[in-house]
Amino acid sequence: MKAKTFLTLGLLVLLLTACATPTPAPTATPLPPTATPVPPTETPAPSATPTETPQPVGGGPVTSASITNFKVEQQGSAIVISFDFSGHTTDYNAFHIFVDSDNSAATGYKVGGIGAEFMLENAGLFSYGGDGDSWAWNQVSPADVGFNPAEPTVSWTVERAALKLDKATAAAFVAQLVNTNWDAVATTPKLAVEFK
Repeated sequence: MKAKTFLTLGLLVLLLTACATPTPAPTATPLPPTATPVPPTETPAPSATPTETPQPVGGGPVTSASITNFKVEQQGSAIVISFDFSGHTTDYNAFHIFVDSDNSAATGYKVGGIGAEFMLENAGLFSYGGDGDSWAWNQVSPADVGFNPAEPTVSWTVERAALKLDKATAAAFVAQLVNTNWDAVATTPKLAVEFK
């Protein structure tokens, strides 16, 4: 009888111990950071002629801006891209350069009359992986991009090979300003460039 009682008590203690042991809570797996840039929204053209310097409404983000002196120059195996912009660097989340490296509007991201295979966004370089209309950019790494946003001019220096332009005789470029709301507030028409 004593053995049966000890066996019963032992099983009871074992069951109570098993029930009292907390089950560890599952740990959350953090999502990997995305290197995909945020797509700008299209801002309708204002009915009045925009001023040379953007005027934030009520202290909000710039709603109109301008790009002037947009140029692409070859310097050996690199290219230097630059433009002048209105306002201050703090008025913008992104300075974009879209590069149509195959010189065909039928392929790549459709913007400003080109089909861009590459995009420079601030100091980052991205390649296009979408259907032409979707915002589907993949960061190119490592990307050796010289980026200088000194007011009133922003400039990039990048090797032609990084943009698949090392054997190209021509390409097209579009510049864009994106305000702090991620609205595209200035987009240039395409700039066609021939290489030596």
